[in-house]
Amino acid sequence: MSKVGFHKIIGPSNGYGDALKRCALAGQPVRVIKCVDDFSGATEAKQESQDTITVGRLNKARDEHGAKFDLSGMDGRAVAAGSPSNINISMVRADAEWYYSIVKPVWDINSQIDYWECFNEWSFHWEYQALFYIEMMDIVERDRYKLALFGCSVGNPPEHTYPAIAQATARAREFGGHVLSLHEYGLGSITNTQALTLKGVPLAHALVTQHNIQSVLTQARAAGKDLLSIPTLKGTQPFLALRYRTLHKYLKDNQAECDIIITECGQAGGFDFIGTQPLVDDLAWYDSEMQKDSYLLGATQFTLGKWFQSNFQDALPALADYIIANPGTGPSEPDMPIPSECKPRTPYNRRYHWIDINASEEVKNKVWEIAKESGGTVGSSADDALFGPNLKSVTGIFYNVPPEEEADFETFRDKDYPDSFVEFITLPDLDPIPPPTTGKPLVGISIAIDGRHTTELGYEALKVIKPDTIKISTLSSFEEMDRLATIVPDVSKWTMRLYMAGDSDQLAIPFKFYDPQKAHIDKFRSMGGRDLEIHNEPNHPNEGMGTAWNDSFEFIEWYNQVVGFIRNDYPTMAVGFPGLWPNESVDVWLNSIGNEIALSSDIIYIHTYWQQRGVGLFGMANPTSGGRYWERFYKRFPKHRLIISECSNNHPSLSGVSYSTRGHELLDYMTGDNWPRNMESIFPYILELDGGQHIEQQWATPNNPIPSIIGGRK
Repeated sequence: MSKVGFHKIIGPSNGYGDALKRCALAGQPVRVIKCVDDFSGATEAKQESQDTITVGRLNKARDEHGAKFDLSGMDGRAVAAGSPSNINISMVRADAEWYYSIVKPVWDINSQIDYWECFNEWSFHWEYQALFYIEMMDIVERDRYKLALFGCSVGNPPEHTYPAIAQATARAREFGGHVLSLHEYGLGSITNTQALTLKGVPLAHALVTQHNIQSVLTQARAAGKDLLSIPTLKGTQPFLALRYRTLHKYLKDNQAECDIIITECGQAGGFDFIGTQPLVDDLAWYDSEMQKDSYLLGATQFTLGKWFQSNFQDALPALADYIIANPGTGPSEPDMPIPSECKPRTPYNRRYHWIDINASEEVKNKVWEIAKESGGTVGSSADDALFGPNLKSVTGIFYNVPPEEEADFETFRDKDYPDSFVEFITLPDLDPIPPPTTGKPLVGISIAIDGRHTTELGYEALKVIKPDTIKISTLSSFEEMDRLATIVPDVSKWTMRLYMAGDSDQLAIPFKFYDPQKAHIDKFRSMGGRDLEIHNEPNHPNEGMGTAWNDSFEFIEWYNQVVGFIRNDYPTMAVGFPGLWPNESVDVWLNSIGNEIALSSDIIYIHTYWQQRGVGLFGMANPTSGGRYWERFYKRFPKHRLIISECSNNHPSLSGVSYSTRGHELLDYMTGDNWPRNMESIFPYILELDGGQHIEQQWATPNNPIPSIIGGRK
């Protein structure tokens, strides 16, 4: 088969799914796919053919203290480990254990990746790198992971470093099935890149310095080649293109050879798309050379997604034509029957974001932004959106479909893909929001959520309140959950908040937040529960703002990882974005990450508070600072399940409101007739507290009339 593959980063990749499908159905699956940060492209490739090789790499990760680390390289640790001739192997081993600890949580939920790269184009500290990879191979093989070693940049590694490279590849050759990763490019600029600079230096010259390849250019000039004038791969051999052969010969001569993947290849230094036919012609030449080398598994053209002007998505149909028409001399098996169903190696929940191919660029950009944090695929094929046999679930998310056409999509699903799910999203700033229609939210109550367990007075109050539902947290005991179920037996209507104290040093690490919650999720699910609120008021300083995360973008990154863990382990549970602290930061959060919230969440939880009746400041009927604060969430998420997980007259001592008045306020609030139909439940704050500034808001106190007032509702 052809050895041409695709490199994919976050950003537009129109036609990607179609190209994969066409090649697979023709018996010539795309040979190799590499994904950076967003690994849904690898998932989609494996869905089309298990024969496609997949490579993954992370740009950044957090350590156990919540600090972010750039994973391009580890210069500081390499220097600390000692000089090249006297490296402290114990420090290298500790570095490898540390590195694995911060990437493993992501590796563990992306089993569709065959090989993982550790660094990107780290063109220094070769001796340290070799020892690091030897230690890493020992570590990751415990969990059956395979590495793509080095990821050397164009023109690298230098020949004087070959002995160090051989140390690592000799170990890879012995056991584990690891491969060597290299990059090859043409460096010359073309018309569109003439003006591009890096830090004021012309692009091609900046790349030479960045990748430390001055000597390569000198060698080429001595042979009559000016590499900076050649944008394509063809013409730069053997100095840039096909450089892998020189290294492989050395490794073979020293009994250290292993298979190689060119995990990036391209033209113009990877900064420009040179046009469809020139690109296909260049890759056809490169492919013809790769076919001569059995140890060269494939090469990925850089890149689909957003990187300067390099996105080659317009060439995908032509590249698919080429791959289908040029099976090459490699390990193709064209006579083997194509299986009637593609089976994923590990079932997962697939989300495909569909947008009309004729939509405006503004609309397309918005959809790409929504999808980039989610791991979802973006495309314009309704079949691709709903096709996915043997997966846990397949959801097609269709954007800006006119309401009168939604039934057509559902009919199409029912006829051809009955096991798939359909969601419709109207981008909030482009279409009018439907007015609220009369709904009847369930009347609930928040149980103690500060670590205090329900008292006998609390249980008696619940019997008087007769709530339709309750909200608990992962601070509740199992015995408490069982007893609460004797009073409010329909646990499917409950909400459970996954919670960790805002000052915990574990909060910033998604898996360290998630792992302690699993026992409660298991218990909750066994009782029939399904709705989970992920943490609480993340924009509040007491709940992680400024310590675990510094802004909305860092929180949504944290949130999406937690959601991923839950969807992988508990695919039937409904995941909810936590109620935000009602203040001026809410609009900033909704404007910056609202689309990502919509994409990741089944439920939107909301907090509303007031201090008086009416529409005045902090009034119960005020939509900007009071009880109707929920309206901004309804306008943003008109088709999501909405739940008010906290509400109350929150300063009774200041406003002088008696318990009786507060009870009637809450009764009128919860049983009014102005709720949208997707407002499912309301959980007033709170049955009991252990103390603190909100103590006057608890209901379960001697002679408190609120339980009787709410329990007397009709």
